Amino acid sequence: MRKPPRLLAPLLLTLAGMPHIAQAQSALAEESFPSRAIHLVVPMAAGGSSDILARIVAPKMAAALGQPLVIENKPGGNGLIGEEQVARARPDGYTLMIESTAVAINPGLNVQSYDPLKAFLPVSQVAAVPLVLTLNSTLPAQNLKELIEALKARPGAYTYASFGNGSIAHFAGEMFKLAAGLDLTHIAYKGTPQAVNDTVGGQVNMMFAPLPTIAQHLKGGKVRGVGITSALRSPLAPDVPTMAEAGLPGMEVQTWFGMFLPAGTPLPIANRFHEELVKSLKLPDVRAALEAQGFVVIASTPAEFSKAFQAEVERYLRVVRQAHIKADG
Repeated sequence: MRKPPRLLAPLLLTLAGMPHIAQAQSALAEESFPSRAIHLVVPMAAGGSSDILARIVAPKMAAALGQPLVIENKPGGNGLIGEEQVARARPDGYTLMIESTAVAINPGLNVQSYDPLKAFLPVSQVAAVPLVLTLNSTLPAQNLKELIEALKARPGAYTYASFGNGSIAHFAGEMFKLAAGLDLTHIAYKGTPQAVNDTVGGQVNMMFAPLPTIAQHLKGGKVRGVGITSALRSPLAPDVPTMAEAGLPGMEVQTWFGMFLPAGTPLPIANRFHEELVKSLKLPDVRAALEAQGFVVIASTPAEFSKAFQAEVERYLRVVRQAHIKADG
């Protein structure tokens, strides 16, 4: 076999060593991460629960990381616009996302250019917000049993509100119908405030309302809560029983919020985000601020979140099929 020319041999040696050089450079980049601002995408409008959560957690994480976390609100399509931006982002750790249960609901309702189970790297479930089955004065029922009896006595006569077709409030309503064998009419609003206002005002009969949004109305006696969709009662509404306590088990339906990175982000970087997030959530002032807003802190491991995320996607897909839910309402 002929030996390579003398001038070519060093070049071949250099090329042979390039993978190792690239690996070394990648490791060095991860060790020095982050070296610039990080974009934290929130696929919902400013002022919503995802945004509030992000703005409580981000400053503490930024201080620990030594770089700012710049919050970018990208509302639209029940989170699809912001999600797609993150799915297409470079997996270098400089794009991060806090998204709600919408990321698990959307695959059953929409044709997407990405598969969220493959496009995103779950970092941690951050927190959750339960819903309260809320009745206005048009319904005299004092508890869940009386409500179900009244609804069955007049099938199709009553309405429930949601803050958008495909929203968690919509799914909770359909799951309630399936679990109790009811005939209710869904009224979809374009946002939470209008849906809550019309429920309180009597334009619709009931709603699975986010606890932080409805808590003051419950305290004021303008509406009645007959069941909360969490496993335990909430300090914000201690007199409202869980749906299981009220007689309808299996109705644990919460809006959860999770932190995601684009798939392919190096694990050392992902682990760094998880570490700093968990540290932030353990800070007394952060926990107090979140609990004051009605959040239940979770702080799961990446493995726990990955498992839960897949289970949620499958769960809502089943509901879509059983209740015949369509994206256009």
